[in-house]
Amino acid sequence: MRGNEHTISVITPFYRGNAFLGALFSNLERAVETFLKAHPDGGVELILVNDSPEERVILPEGEFCFTVRVLEMPENSGIHAARVQGLRSAEGEWILFLDQDDEILPEFLTRQIDCGEVTGMAVSNYYMEDESGNRMPGYRKRAEMLRLNDEKVYLYSHNVIKSPGQCLLRKGLIPEEWTDRALRENGADDLFLWLLLLEQGKRFSLNETPLYVHRFTGRNLSESVLKMGESTMKAAELLKKIPWFPEKDIQILENARLFDRKWQNGSVSEKAGAVLRHPGIFARRTAMKIRLLFSREYTK
Repeated sequence: MRGNEHTISVITPFYRGNAFLGALFSNLERAVETFLKAHPDGGVELILVNDSPEERVILPEGEFCFTVRVLEMPENSGIHAARVQGLRSAEGEWILFLDQDDEILPEFLTRQIDCGEVTGMAVSNYYMEDESGNRMPGYRKRAEMLRLNDEKVYLYSHNVIKSPGQCLLRKGLIPEEWTDRALRENGADDLFLWLLLLEQGKRFSLNETPLYVHRFTGRNLSESVLKMGESTMKAAELLKKIPWFPEKDIQILENARLFDRKWQNGSVSEKAGAVLRHPGIFARRTAMKIRLLFSREYTK
């Protein structure tokens, strides 16, 4: 598979995930079949990285139109380390970081590889699926997608890419600063990657078609925000070790997450105090929200 322009390595961290593999393989089979019709010279490999070494990976039976490899982590090391382990073994020209419970639409691989041909980075719109199975596009305004290439949004506000499963990347673009510094705390390793790429001047090609499905999980929102904030603060510590990443941007990132801690669960007085301590964060976020409010939705 090496050396072919139309080769894709799908890297999936596995954590006690045998219950998900049937759906994952069936979903990927449909996407690869569609892809190979458009690019008969192509090839796809699925790399499962077992980050729960106490559990054996049980592969679904049958023949598939993609190859499968299972890598074993010596101990539970977190999703970033598992992704990096898969990346180091990958033979494809393109990389898709797909979680074990993710879903992509059948045309995902075909449309994403064509979309990212120039920049080497493609990000698609996505469907948000609620607990009843109803789906709605995640980005309903063009301005929301344009923000995916605005580094300041990631710094001042949040990671505006819902999941790395929306993204197809050329392997050669992924910086060694990301592969050499594993983030142990799950949550912000993809934000870490996007910040490095955007700071280097890389830009996503935007695919406005929803091709990825993000499902409702029932998790507590404020708890998730706090855990993501903790992981982001650890990512900021890693960014400090990279000489070319601006210190002022790291400070913005840290202040924004400190603001979130008080804003999510704080009292009225604590929220007011957060605004007084970080007026620049509050002002920038307010301006971002106003711009989105008055931007046009996609034509329905």
